[in-house]
Amino acid sequence: MSRSIRCLSLLLALLTGCASTRPDVRPLVQGALSWSARSEPIEVQRFRDGCAPYVDEPSLACLQAYAADHLELAHLLFVQEPEGPLRGSLIRALASGEQGALYAESERVRRSAAANHAEARRLLLAAWSRALLEPAEALERAQAARARFAELGDPLLESEAALVAAEAELTLGEAPETDLSSLRLCAPQRVRAALVRAGAAQLSGGDPKPALERARRLAVEHGHSAAQRSLEALRSLGVGKLEGGELRSWLRDLAKTARRRQQPLLAMRNALTALRWSEGESPRAAVEDRLLLAQAYLDAKRRPDALAEAQLAADGAADLEVASLEASGEALVGQVLLASGKNEAALEHFVRAEELFTRSGDAKGRYRQGLNRVVALLRVGGVSEAEQTLKALAGVRLSGRDARGLEHRRAVLLALAGLLRKELSPRDAGDRIETELAAARQTGSYAVLETYRGLPSRLRKGAR
Repeated sequence: MSRSIRCLSLLLALLTGCASTRPDVRPLVQGALSWSARSEPIEVQRFRDGCAPYVDEPSLACLQAYAADHLELAHLLFVQEPEGPLRGSLIRALASGEQGALYAESERVRRSAAANHAEARRLLLAAWSRALLEPAEALERAQAARARFAELGDPLLESEAALVAAEAELTLGEAPETDLSSLRLCAPQRVRAALVRAGAAQLSGGDPKPALERARRLAVEHGHSAAQRSLEALRSLGVGKLEGGELRSWLRDLAKTARRRQQPLLAMRNALTALRWSEGESPRAAVEDRLLLAQAYLDAKRRPDALAEAQLAADGAADLEVASLEASGEALVGQVLLASGKNEAALEHFVRAEELFTRSGDAKGRYRQGLNRVVALLRVGGVSEAEQTLKALAGVRLSGRDARGLEHRRAVLLALAGLLRKELSPRDAGDRIETELAAARQTGSYAVLETYRGLPSRLRKGAR
């Protein structure tokens, strides 16, 4: 049977979910749908669109943080993005990370051997585009690209081409002959390499478990969404079986990554599956899983479901006398009510959450709920109390990555409180918020920018 016919048969079998009913036959798990951990082009494009507001020099810290939160997408965009402002900013962002030297070296080679490097990159991108439906041709082009990148001295893209070649061999149903042992791999590539090694072990009759465990660990560590999807597909096909607490932990990791990537339906499914296990095993684990499920429901704007699960979680935590979990449950109930426009009811839950976080010694949790309480107060006309709360929070010292983002949010709310007390004009409030957003750019607090970016212009427009 030719390679193309075998590949087509294999792909059709995977798409239709064919499986043997004989217990002694292994599930069909070859093919790029299972063994490749490269993100879809649409995901890379969405990431590219998300980078657009952070291309200028003052926003470099935001681009660094955004790239760190989407590392595998940043890597793929680096490989394919042509010369231009975005590529220049992305290189500076990636050069500051853990594998910065690899990206800097790749860019140096590209600039010093522009024509030859561009030709090798064309071969690599052609292999990418053919990897699923034309794996034999993808393999040939990837091997040629690898040889050229090796000659040019670009270890990062040599590794990329080698991984594409190995993935193409797996798609063809063959244990890869491509040697990955000598490659210098960046973090997203290490995840893919572990998955390739698992596929090689499976197809050669070996034990894929060690490589699968490593792939799962790396995928979670680096938030590699595509790898997590592939590993979950393999698990559903019977490869890399997980049970009990290991399965619950894995499902929670899947749900958390899905939430970060704004995939609430996927997060809901995995959180619900984790909850089904924990309900019969551990009351505390069930509370934790209900909280995660409620967050996914809220992301999906299923507010009645989110409210019900958050309230159950808060009640369950109170029964267990675990203040930190009860605080999270009360806070989430408040967020759902706030999103539903029930501001006075939300206020009660934020007050309770703030008290519980204080009792459990969680300064950041207390600070966050203080800010949520301020939002509710401003909505119900409690401006004086809101200002007092914001001034009290100024004395709280926070640490950690999101500390500056919380402080920027406090400053924005303080300007809004001044506006509502008529101490500031809409234009002055807009100017203060604009200044704070400029500071958020410097600290890499891109979530604050995404929340409040249009607010200054709306305030100024209302002042006309």
